[in-house]
Amino acid sequence: MRKLKVREANNGWDVDIPANQGAACSACSSTTELDTVKAIEVAHSFLLGTQYSRKLGANFVGQDGKSNSLVMGCFGIGVTRLIAACIEVISSGDRIRWPLAISPYGICVITPKAGSKEASAGGLLAMQAAVKLDQLPQGNGEVVVDDRDDLTIGRRLKDAQKSGYPMIVVVGKTALDEVPKIEMHYQEGDQDRSMILSLDELLDLFRAEEPALDSTNNDPNSVRL
Repeated sequence: MRKLKVREANNGWDVDIPANQGAACSACSSTTELDTVKAIEVAHSFLLGTQYSRKLGANFVGQDGKSNSLVMGCFGIGVTRLIAACIEVISSGDRIRWPLAISPYGICVITPKAGSKEASAGGLLAMQAAVKLDQLPQGNGEVVVDDRDDLTIGRRLKDAQKSGYPMIVVVGKTALDEVPKIEMHYQEGDQDRSMILSLDELLDLFRAEEPALDSTNNDPNSVRL
């Protein structure tokens, strides 16, 4: 879908509606040139007129003292269309990037591969991380554990990224460090970032910065850390 948009105003209309480049904006009367921009239709406004108000007897008394039928309208947001639009706008070619507000889970914890050197110690660390993250206000109900330990960590990390989890906690080889460490992968704009932290450092980060599922974050494609 294409729209004509006034460069200096938040106003636009379908390109199918007759409008010429350089025409005045219907909202602000600006004569600023119009640009053709891509747009996604996620909602509709319908003017119902008096079709239903007449049948329902929904009337008002005008300034002239006469009774008139209400002019009705309705507005609807397409839920499935909204989800598709989110994916199209902020996802990349090889993975989904969900806005935090509608991500299936905010945090995915990936356990070590079965039979690996870190399987025993790392498995315990992964479960501790999942439980403690879920106990935090920002993580409550937002933690999912990928314990398909017959698959490699790399395979599961790729699956998690494709699924669109905003934050991915990986327990791998660094779980065998003198101070066990965890990898955390997250989104920053259109970039993938990662850091290596101890469990305590990870929990302190969540407590201090409230990075998880902050609905006030203006950038729907970022995790604020």
